[in-house]
Amino acid sequence: MTVNIGAAASERAVRIGQWLAEADDDVAVLTETSAGPGTAMLLDRHRRAGWNCTNITGPVGDRGAAIISRLVPGEAIPPPMSVTLPHRLASHTIGTEPSAIVLGVYVPSRDRSQAKVERKQAFLEALLTAIESYDLEVRERLLLAGDFNVVAADSPQARTMMPFELEVLPRLAETGLVDLAAAADFADEPTWVGRTGDRYRYDYVFAGTAIAECVAGVEFLHETRTLGLTDHSAVRVRFKCEADRLAVAGPVPESAPTLF
Repeated sequence: MTVNIGAAASERAVRIGQWLAEADDDVAVLTETSAGPGTAMLLDRHRRAGWNCTNITGPVGDRGAAIISRLVPGEAIPPPMSVTLPHRLASHTIGTEPSAIVLGVYVPSRDRSQAKVERKQAFLEALLTAIESYDLEVRERLLLAGDFNVVAADSPQARTMMPFELEVLPRLAETGLVDLAAAADFADEPTWVGRTGDRYRYDYVFAGTAIAECVAGVEFLHETRTLGLTDHSAVRVRFKCEADRLAVAGPVPESAPTLF
């Protein structure tokens, strides 16, 4: 699953943690994490419960990505990836069969200022170039998920995008990665709704061919928005594959919100 947590402060982070426990997913990519106490508390509670938590704390005021997993890690080491904002990329290998390399990504948002446009463009170019440089064997086992802050070229909201942003999905497709929501006919489903009612699909899960063959279902969880946990819907993908779980704490009832 991938969900943007909107740099949650402590109170909202507790509610997100309770929701994650009830959702009971094995792996979650959290985007728009922060250097604040909310993100730290959320990750720390998972670590103390035995989960693997992968993240790089970015500078104060910036945002990032993290991966939490209760699956036994894979033996492979995720290939090194050089991007301009390393705290916006998290990587973790899970010991599924076939094994998967999970990349969690939070692409910078932008306005019309030159600095933010260049920042986003540089990050995306570095990310795409790194994926394109991977051997086919690696790309086939990639599971790339997160908030990309881009939409498809045939989306009504494409008018708000710049040319470099509209190149992202085609370039990922050329590497062999499958947009799992689009493949499941969810291409028009939004994960973020603007104040004017514009509907954007910003949050994606892509998979290499070896992983895509194991997909059992895709769903959009709009309750994260309707419950006020965040302003993004979560995207969940279920897989049919063998995997061993770590000895971690299970879903935690609301009466014990400190043990995720």
